[in-house]
Amino acid sequence: MAKYKLQEMGDMRYDGKRRVYPKMVTNRTLSRKEFVKMMQNYHRGISESTTEAVLTDVVDMLTDMLSMGYNVNLEGFGTFSLSLAFEDEKPREILNPDDKMTYRKVGVKDINFKAS
Repeated sequence: MAKYKLQEMGDMRYDGKRRVYPKMVTNRTLSRKEFVKMMQNYHRGISESTTEAVLTDVVDMLTDMLSMGYNVNLEGFGTFSLSLAFEDEKPREILNPDDKMTYRKVGVKDINFKAS
């Protein structure tokens, strides 16, 4: 069973209100090898090498599909999408009405995951 603790948030708005939110207490982060071993214990009918190969293929396909502009929804698991950010030093605001900002260097900032 997952455990949590209640943690107090700092008064960011300076309104004097103390806010509390739940924070997950994680045991540790499992490596891919450990995850595959646990899957092997869960479903013994599939070999460990097959499980490893399928997991590796899922990661490769997610990377390929996201880089081609697709969002990926794995029903029962969640949806993956990319988050973008500017990678240049140009201002983020349009300072001049004639500025079309036709060119900006944009790159991947993060991968978003929304659990099902």
